[in-house]
Amino acid sequence: MNYFTQLIMMSCVKCIKPPQSPYTLDCDDVYCFLCLKDQITNGDNVCARQGCQQLINVDLTNVSEDFRSTLLGLIGKSVWLYSSISSDGWWLFNPHTINTIEQCYTSGVPTCSFMIGTKTYNINFVNGVQNLVTVALPGGGGGGGNVKQRSVKRITFTQSKVDEINIKGIAGMYFKTIEDQIGKFV
Repeated sequence: MNYFTQLIMMSCVKCIKPPQSPYTLDCDDVYCFLCLKDQITNGDNVCARQGCQQLINVDLTNVSEDFRSTLLGLIGKSVWLYSSISSDGWWLFNPHTINTIEQCYTSGVPTCSFMIGTKTYNINFVNGVQNLVTVALPGGGGGGGNVKQRSVKRITFTQSKVDEINIKGIAGMYFKTIEDQIGKFV
């Protein structure tokens, strides 16, 4: 087995990074839990590995115990949040996206672009807003999207911040659901 094949086998098939809270499909392909959740949420139920046609039929309401280490790894660190659609709270970006945004922010650039699933977003650090830039359409085309602008902010992740500013969860997974299954993590 060559180095490239070994590297791909140790990576999430969606983000091609070491999997965080790994989830293995029946075809033995591995996803980060949040990458898999994002893919399913976007309506794509086929494994992302090129050539694999494995249908994804999983219940993502069951959070793996590995998810605890993912969340514990964020405590005390700078994280990025986006406002909820209803503007009554905040959501943590997934850890890979937090790292991308943090790298842009600490490098001093005024904006940052990144992908979540099939969507490209842009953050303007000066204005503290996130906008949808493109949405990939079926068949590979790209199209513009028109969604409400969301506020973003950077905080140090602690239990007091979760309570103080109403952080609902991470990447669309409610903390309550996670804590019901794996217990408190902050």
